[in-house]
Amino acid sequence: MTNFINANLKGAELMNMNLSFVSFNGANLIGTWFCHSDLIGADFRNSHIYGTNFFDANLTDANFSHLSLKKESCFVGKELSGANFTCADLTDANFSGANLTGANFSGANLTGANFIGANLTGANFIGANLVNTDLKQAVLTSANFEGVCLSRVHL
Repeated sequence: MTNFINANLKGAELMNMNLSFVSFNGANLIGTWFCHSDLIGADFRNSHIYGTNFFDANLTDANFSHLSLKKESCFVGKELSGANFTCADLTDANFSGANLTGANFSGANLTGANFIGANLTGANFIGANLVNTDLKQAVLTSANFEGVCLSRVHL
């Protein structure tokens, strides 16, 4: 298995590739393009992914835990079932229309995040901050919101 641990891939074009279960732990992925790539189970912990393009990428079971992603990273319509966003800062992130079935957002900061029309079936939001988050038309079946701040959440 190929790994890119601590690699400098800034601005790289890694499109139409099978990068399943590859570790990008600590890598510089600023402005990297993963368009149409298979990233099932990829490990993005401790990576820098501002402005990274995941257009039409499969991110099932990818690990984004403990990252500061914020609005620079867009996950509109992405396949993110089972993805791990534990304790990530996802302020103003855009997940509209994404499949986040079984995703883990426990302890994440989701202030101002957009989940319009997203599938959040079975997602875990225990202890997450959802202040001013937009959940309009989202599928929330069996999602766990235990201990969540739901102030100004748009349903």
